[in-house]
This record gives sequence, structure tokens and C-alpha cells, in this order.
Amino acid sequence: VATEKCETIAEESINISVPAVKRFNLLVVGTSGSGKTTFCTRLLRPYFPGLVLKSPQGPTKKIEERGRCEKVQGDTRIIVTVVDTPGWGDSLDNNDRFEPIEKYIEEQNDEYERNELYRKPNHQEEDTRIHCCFYFLSPHRVSPLDCQFMKRLQPRVAIVPIISKADTMVVSELATHLQNIRNCLDKHFIEVFDFKEKNIDEHWLEGPSHDRDTFIQVGSNLGGSATNSRAQMHGYSEEQENVLTIPYLELSALPRIRNVFAVISGIRRYMWYTVTEEDERHSDTQRLHGILFQAGSLGMLRQHADEIHEGWRLKRE
Repeated sequence: VATEKCETIAEESINISVPAVKRFNLLVVGTSGSGKTTFCTRLLRPYFPGLVLKSPQGPTKKIEERGRCEKVQGDTRIIVTVVDTPGWGDSLDNNDRFEPIEKYIEEQNDEYERNELYRKPNHQEEDTRIHCCFYFLSPHRVSPLDCQFMKRLQPRVAIVPIISKADTMVVSELATHLQNIRNCLDKHFIEVFDFKEKNIDEHWLEGPSHDRDTFIQVGSNLGGSATNSRAQMHGYSEEQENVLTIPYLELSALPRIRNVFAVISGIRRYMWYTVTEEDERHSDTQRLHGILFQAGSLGMLRQHADEIHEGWRLKRE
């Protein structure tokens, strides 16, 4: 009888579904005061409503984890970690800022390699690799330091460039800035992770039914035009208008205001326009959120990390 009971328990144990673990580590990099924590909160909170990221008291002084959130989706347990880094641009020698970040990425690769080598039972949960680097570019200009550091990061991690505080530029300024960034990437042969080149469910790349115009009501005294569509501004065809392009736009921190429906949102009123963080004409954060968490792109980032890690391992052998 005892034997039959043990067999029954064993069979029941086999039928218990243990969620597979998928770990995603996001690194945020950029100049001091570029709004990295604000962006990560906006990006992750719709997926993890209870998310609380630790805000640094003053400038970030060291590389540290800002927050970790978990969610079970179907038979998969998803763990997302946000790692913040010290900003740069406020000192004469920035190598002391770049090298620790590069070293940190290498150390995470080393730890992942050890976990794989010894095949720990929870090695997927302890995937320490950096799967994506959100690289924050300042508004108005791309500096030689940005080009230099993105070039150094490229072999180590998937880079997703973000223009911080994009709402501080009018359409003409933003168009010039976007072109300068593309010129920098082309000139220095910097490859960034482009979601539109991957096999993504195009449903999640479709924008709203209205024209995707950005800051369309720019004051005439500032040289803006109400007919400037986002496609025209970014320089791609109407057929490509629903495809998210690089780099992505992010707003500065906005005051939180409760409207008549008791919904709290970020709003800032400029002389030339009123900006809201939920409006996809102003910011790519919500669309980027949809691509990451609803179109399977996290899996592609993991695959890309596997490819980078394999190349890194071959170089070390």
C-alpha cells in the first residue's frame, strides 16, 4: 500500500507545472541627468503595476540594481532587472566612467559562463548577462563621446538608442538631431538593435489610426508646421510610417496631474504645445513597451545575447 501511495505522489509531482524562467537584464547608460530612471519606470510600470524603482539621492555614483520585478505569464516566469550606471560628461576624463561599465558587462558574462559550466538547477533564473542597453542621447546634439562609447559597447551588448527629453526640441531641431545621430552611427559603423529588422508581429508595430505627427502645433514664430508628419520628419516613406524607427523618443519628467476622470498622467504645457506622456505622437515609450513585452522581442534580445556571448566565448578561447 505504501508503495502504491509513493507511486501516486510521484505521478502527481510529475504533473505539477513549474514555470520556465526567463530573465531579462536591462542596463541604462547615458549622461548625467538624462532621465534614465524616469524612462525605465514608464517603460515597465504598465507590465509590472507594482513596480518601484529606487531613485538615487543625487547623481548615481556606482553601477547598481535599481529594481527587480517578476510576473508569471502562462507557463513562463519573467524576471526583469534594471541596472543603473553613473552618468558622464561632467568631468575631463570619462574613461573612468566607461571602463567600469565595460568591466561590469564582462563580469556578468563570466558569471553566466560559470553557471552554464556547472549547470546549476536555477541557471536560467541566474542569467546575469546584460540583454539590452538603453543608451540615452542628449537632446540637440550627439557628442564624440557618445559615438566612442557606443562603438565600445557594440560588441558586448544590444544597444537601443533613446533621445532623452525629446519634448524640449521643436520639429526642425528634432529632424536635424535624428539625422546627426544616423550620420554618427553610419560613420563609425555602429550597429544598434533594430526591432523592425526582426521578425515581429506587425500588429504591435502599427501606430494609432490617426496620422503620427509629432509636435504638430508648433508655434509659427518658431518655424513649425502643422502638416509635418512624423514620417516626413524622420525621412521614411508612408509605407514605412507604421514601423518604429531608431532612435526612439523619450520625454523629460512631467508633472503628474489628475484629470476630471481621476486619471493621473504626466502633462507639461509649452508655449508651442502641450505634451502628454500617453500620446504616442510625443513619445515612443508606450510603443517600445508593446514591442518588448507583447511582440516577443524580449526573446529576440535573449537570442541576440546568446550570439554575442558565443562570439565573446570564442575570442577568449
